[in-house]
Amino acid sequence: MKLCQFGPVGAEKPGLVIDGKIRDISSLRGPWTSADLSPEGQEVIAKLDLSTCPDVEPDRLGVPWQDISKYVCIGLNRSEEHT
Repeated sequence: MKLCQFGPVGAEKPGLVIDGKIRDISSLRGPWTSADLSPEGQEVIAKLDLSTCPDVEPDRLGVPWQDISKYVCIGLNRSEEHT
C-alpha cells in the first residue's frame, strides 16, 4: 500500500495504491499529512474500510503530502565505474 494524491492542482484527492491500482479514499478522509507517516497514522490507515472506495485512473498525480516542505534523499545507484 502506497499513499498518493491525484487530481487537478489545488483540488487533489487522497488515494492509496494497492496492487498497482489507485483507490479514491476521499469519502473516508482529507488530504495526507506528515502525521499519516507516523506509526500511529499508519495504523489508522491500515484500519480503513476500503470496500466502498472506487478504483480510479487519474490524469495527474500530485505531491503525496500537504505539509512537508522538504524531501531529503540519498542516491545509492551510483556505480564505482563512473567515478
